[in-house]
Amino acid sequence: MLRLTPGARRILELLHTEQTLTLGQVVRLTGLPESTAKVGIRELLAAGRLLRHGQRKGTYYTKG
Repeated sequence: MLRLTPGARRILELLHTEQTLTLGQVVRLTGLPESTAKVGIRELLAAGRLLRHGQRKGTYYTKG
């Protein structure tokens, strides 16, 4: 089983209620610092648990 950091687990929990998430939404809804949210997002992307859509400021994430 994949071991996730607490920040990554919080992001996954958000995806139970949110269809899509941006970095700003992750920060606002979890209270995580932006740097921690970015680490969690990268971790989930690498694990295939999150999918990235768009580029730059138009980037959003969905469940993988």
